[in-house]
Amino acid sequence: MFNKTKATLFAMVGTAAMGIAPANASIMFQDVTFTTTYVSPTSFTLLIEDALTGGSGNWSDITSLQALSIKGFGDFTTASVTPAGTFSGKELNANFCAGGGSGGACFTFAPVLALSDSMLFTFTFTGSSITDSMRPHVKVAFRCAGDDNACGDLLSRGVPFESGDDDDTDLPEPGSLALLGLGLLGLGLSRRRKM
Repeated sequence: MFNKTKATLFAMVGTAAMGIAPANASIMFQDVTFTTTYVSPTSFTLLIEDALTGGSGNWSDITSLQALSIKGFGDFTTASVTPAGTFSGKELNANFCAGGGSGGACFTFAPVLALSDSMLFTFTFTGSSITDSMRPHVKVAFRCAGDDNACGDLLSRGVPFESGDDDDTDLPEPGSLALLGLGLLGLGLSRRRKM
């Protein structure tokens, strides 16, 4: 027989399951994929895929990553990235992290990072509370072999943590739908039992 204890247990399991899967979303620019994943209120990751073998357009000759910056998640006290880069509070531009306005976390890599088809960066911030509904603005500066300047277009795009942010349609996540379904099932069975 189904009872309120079992209904509560199903709801608790559904809620816990919703918290396990991190929110993430991807964008593609010149056949290179950028994926952000919310990790915690102080951390998120950026995964750059297919940069070495997939770059197209004026990114077809890129060989290394010189700098990247993130902004659009509020104020913060300090920031760090793994693999380690030199932090600047400036915004990334054609002069890498030496120019540009303030208000972001810009990281320069020296020596430059050789490209691979899977590059994972973990950002950690203090003094800021990141939420999974934010849309970090990512800027990336690649270099070509033998060139000390930025090569090709400077990526400058918002990359939402959650799928569906690029269109204006809010769709419920599968975990939310499962929890709603479990709750309705529990209510239906408890009403049926009372009758």
